[in-house]
Amino acid sequence: MTTVREKRSSHGHRALLILLGCSLALGLHAQQPLALGQLWQLARSQNIGLKIAGLERARIALLTSPAFAGLEPEVNLEAFSRNAVNYTKLGLANGQTIENNGANATSYGASLNLDWTLYSFGANRQLFARQQLQLRSSQLGYTRRENDLASEVATAYYQLVQARQAQAILDSNLAVGSLRAALSQAQYESGRTGKSDWLQAQVDLNSIRAAQTRQQLAVAQAQLALAQLLGERNSLEILPLSPLQPDTTLLLQRLMELATSQNPNLLLAENDRQISIRALNEARARRLPELQLNLGPGYLNSSNPASFVTENRNIALNYGLTASVTLWDGRNLQRQMKAAEVAADIQQLSLGEQQIAVESQLWQAWAGYTRGLDQWEITRSNIRLAAENLDIALERYRLGRASQLDLRTAQISVLQAANEELMARYTLKLYEIRMKTLAGTLAAELENLP
Repeated sequence: MTTVREKRSSHGHRALLILLGCSLALGLHAQQPLALGQLWQLARSQNIGLKIAGLERARIALLTSPAFAGLEPEVNLEAFSRNAVNYTKLGLANGQTIENNGANATSYGASLNLDWTLYSFGANRQLFARQQLQLRSSQLGYTRRENDLASEVATAYYQLVQARQAQAILDSNLAVGSLRAALSQAQYESGRTGKSDWLQAQVDLNSIRAAQTRQQLAVAQAQLALAQLLGERNSLEILPLSPLQPDTTLLLQRLMELATSQNPNLLLAENDRQISIRALNEARARRLPELQLNLGPGYLNSSNPASFVTENRNIALNYGLTASVTLWDGRNLQRQMKAAEVAADIQQLSLGEQQIAVESQLWQAWAGYTRGLDQWEITRSNIRLAAENLDIALERYRLGRASQLDLRTAQISVLQAANEELMARYTLKLYEIRMKTLAGTLAAELENLP
């Protein structure tokens, strides 16, 4: 024979297992979860913003070479042809006069010239070093965009998880609401309760259905937001998702150390500071002499009837060294050096500003994370208490020992406890994503996911 305790346990636990199943972080589906790492790989290959950053990196790489900095020789092939009509009158010492009217003179030739700046007191080398740093800036810019995208994808993914788990809570609440409505109708038909209680149960059931519709829209919007980050034009199909389980093993000191060496914004600020130093050194070196090698064969053929030498043909190897130094350029170099010094000071301050910002943001996220852990523990305790209370209220109402209001209050308490526990986990996950983004480790972590 089934005892009252056994009946109560059967009815209560059936409803509670349905309602709280999504809140125990055991996953929503029996199917194999779609790994977040797979979504990340899709985002890396299709996200438009990341593609643009990659193309910009490739463009800068094409403009960075020793030749662009003048460290490699330049070879030019030149050819020319000139024509002239001469009207000349020459008076000789012996009193004779030679006149030429309309004499055609022609000349043509070609040369192969090699020009190579042998030494510029470091200016060209500083320029090349600055170009290399600019290439690194483009690479760090790509890394920063990749790190930001990882944060956006992870946030959108877990927002979808949260939305679908909230939907599961409402689905479970609908089951409890349906059970409550059926019990209320049975009580009303047996004359053990008034019509108002039965009507209230029906109203509450319809409210749950309306909330379900709103939550379905939230799920669709979350899916569309994730699809956009993945470079998809349409909303994704309903996917089996991983459970919303926060990482509770994070350490602030370790995150600070990682941020110092891996945060893309800090690395980019330091690289920009190095660029400003190279630009200053380059400006200083431009004031010093420059030595250039000129080398190449040449061919010349000229014909001029109006000259003492009427025909000339010459094949020669031309070579020489050219030394030059700027003595006065309107103080432009001086202004350039001063501007470079100011730029270096600005970049130094920017680096310090970035360091303070990253450290402050980590502290803020850590404060929210640690308090979130406490909040999560409280909400999990509330779920257990609310579950037991609903278990008791269901059985008492079935036996006619509790009012409709008692049962309704217990049901609402379980729904609130489940939603609060879900939001506590979701908030913790957001803090976790934020801290790993600041530490510069999130993209690599997603890359290593199965």
